[in-house]
Amino acid sequence: MKILGYIIPKELRENNFIKSLAKQADEKGELTFNQIAALQDIIGVELDFYDWDFELKEDCPGYTNRSIYERLLEKMKRDNFRKTGTRNACVRGLNSFVEGTLKWKYIDKALGLNYSYNRRY
Repeated sequence: MKILGYIIPKELRENNFIKSLAKQADEKGELTFNQIAALQDIIGVELDFYDWDFELKEDCPGYTNRSIYERLLEKMKRDNFRKTGTRNACVRGLNSFVEGTLKWKYIDKALGLNYSYNRRY
């Protein structure tokens, strides 16, 4: 079974979420960014971050949140993630800074329990 080029392992083929994603991919021919992210996390695909030399400048949209970017970058450098989903959330959060559109859902998931969604520095 394949969904948009991702090979689904046998043990996950009976999962209702995977079945609904396959049905939607067949009907519409595409999935949203969040659905693809969830599919990658379930399958266990590890994303990589390539923009290590990216610097937030004053004209960047995420410049006011540079401390959060630095915390995500530190966490990525340590690379001691317990789950693939948390690592991927950190990569997606960092990539959102690079793209200029902050995705708080992934930033909050990457920063974990000690980080409050309403308390942004």
